[in-house]
Amino acid sequence: MQTHTLLRIASAAAVSATTPAMGASVAALSPADGPNGGGITVTIDGIGFAGATAVDFGGIPGTNLKVVSDTELTVTAPAPAKPNTAVSVTIDTPAGPSDTAVVYQYDGH
Repeated sequence: MQTHTLLRIASAAAVSATTPAMGASVAALSPADGPNGGGITVTIDGIGFAGATAVDFGGIPGTNLKVVSDTELTVTAPAPAKPNTAVSVTIDTPAGPSDTAVVYQYDGH
């Protein structure tokens, strides 16, 4: 009986040791749009932000990244490669890139 208990513990440990960590998941941006010149502070809500190292707007890194909590961060949006476009926003974390991409819209305002 004790052998089975030990095997179950060992099996559970083996499973959790090989299960990859989940990356961040983005739920919302606020604001979800901004001027073509960038420079707007964007608040991002979601989960898995602890240790975030970068936020990319269409492949262009944002600046002034501040991880507020595991569920919120702020970042300054960069200017886009092309004005008046929508770009995907992704977050890089130690567990990998975010698994969801949310769109940020650049416009002339």
